[in-house]
Amino acid sequence: AVFQCKLNSGDWEICASPKTYSGLIPGEYRFQVFSIDAYDISDPSPAAWSWTIVETTDETDDEEEVEEPFGEAQGEEEPPACESSEEICDGIDNDCDGLIDEELVQECGMSDIGACQFGTQSCSLGIWGECRGVIEPSEELCQDRIDNNCDGQTDENCDSEESGNSDSEVEPEAEPEG
Repeated sequence: AVFQCKLNSGDWEICASPKTYSGLIPGEYRFQVFSIDAYDISDPSPAAWSWTIVETTDETDDEEEVEEPFGEAQGEEEPPACESSEEICDGIDNDCDGLIDEELVQECGMSDIGACQFGTQSCSLGIWGECRGVIEPSEELCQDRIDNNCDGQTDENCDSEESGNSDSEVEPEAEPEG
């Protein structure tokens, strides 16, 4: 994963953990960080940490240094209480168990009629992934006795004169004698 950070209204920049800022003057600060995974999917809700630096009277303290490892600053200074609800694919821990979009799987595809088959897709960081295991409709193949186009009819619209196929049952060929 790659991290991007920003301080106050500055630009997002690639950063490492821990991120250190030195030479900060007295004032209010807001640090934000989010991650981008190997599939270029970014976290939709950056972690944030706010703090205030006050001016000191000690003349030897002319610089403040703030170091924040990413695992410790989660949300605002006091994170809001989690209100548990059903987990949905939105990049948020809806059920308050510390996991985001865990074990969310849904059916995908057009049909399960004929040769067609539904697939499944999983949710990761608020995005539904690729539909896996799906078999979509294809062009009807005559005389294979399969509903290839998944319309509930087998070998329909097969022209027996042009293709040698027919809508009727195919008779088995006679075995040669001898």
